[in-house]
Amino acid sequence: MDRLPSATTEDQRCRLCHDQVESHAHLFFACNFSLRVRWLVSNKAKMHWPNLPWDELLEWLQQRTTPTGNIMLWVSFLVLSSMVYHIWQERNRRRFDDHSQPAHMLYELIARQIRVQLMEYPNRQDIPEGLKTIWNIED
Repeated sequence: MDRLPSATTEDQRCRLCHDQVESHAHLFFACNFSLRVRWLVSNKAKMHWPNLPWDELLEWLQQRTTPTGNIMLWVSFLVLSSMVYHIWQERNRRRFDDHSQPAHMLYELIARQIRVQLMEYPNRQDIPEGLKTIWNIED
């Protein structure tokens, strides 16, 4: 079963959408809140992914990029990992702190994190101009 473990008998519904039983699959790939965040980030990044389970999504990403060392593969995984991290943080904020942020705020946090990581990339000259434009990175 893919439910997230819980030691109590508290409400098992998703903390983000309050619609379904919370599971990893739901939280990251079916939850309306997460899908909204994913849509905002994907539009910004100009990267559109199918709605697949985690393992299949990683395989799909790898099949559509060129060999190791490719900056686009790195950026794809950076975008995906940033979304997963911030969605999980929001879930925990709602569960433990009883505080929430709207999807567009998570999008802003994710976009800022990706931009900072791209700015810190050791070989910025290898970043394609299109990516620099998308993420507002100057040489």
